[in-house]
Amino acid sequence: GIYKNVKIAGYTPIERIWSVYKNSDIGSELIQPTGIQPIDTISSKYSAISVDKIKKGRLFLIPPYCNSKLLNLEEKCKNKGINVHCDSFNGRNDMELCDGVILLPYAWSIFALYEALSVGTAYIAPTERFMKELMNIPGYFFTNPSFLLEDMKTCEIWNDYMRDVIIYFDNWEELFRILTEYDFTQKRKEIKNWSLKHINSTILKWKKFIE
Repeated sequence: GIYKNVKIAGYTPIERIWSVYKNSDIGSELIQPTGIQPIDTISSKYSAISVDKIKKGRLFLIPPYCNSKLLNLEEKCKNKGINVHCDSFNGRNDMELCDGVILLPYAWSIFALYEALSVGTAYIAPTERFMKELMNIPGYFFTNPSFLLEDMKTCEIWNDYMRDVIIYFDNWEELFRILTEYDFTQKRKEIKNWSLKHINSTILKWKKFIE
């Protein structure tokens, strides 16, 4: 680089791919977020989710973004009797109250994913095959979709590193079956163990990077 005291680390593979595409290679260093926060910056315990929904038992968060609205995901779930919250939410605090977060991917990296994993909450996302099917629907949004279709593992949702902590569905019926039958209590334990290892590994990466 121009400045000897400046280092660059990406946190998704697409950042390097894009930089090479723009003829400014940032290098291969990759350090992902942990999703945790310093104690003095943690938001209040205020919840944007109604007490009634929390008391119903299994509860799933649907981030209220473009693809969820396009495909009427909230309505699909409610028609199956599935308890969902599809509205604004208070970060990690509300994600911890939910058994899972249902994602229809729209971006290469989602910081909220790491926040959810840090409290043991599973992300539930389409398989690569089903994602390609969804992307053929008029109006479905994903940033720079041509890059995604070339290699879906460059997106953190389908990256090998995340395979064990994301639950995948290959069609709508499989999604509804997961939401009603899956053992999310056991999955939360597995995710918390994974997250602890991820946090410790990330700290070591930063220490080595700034030496």
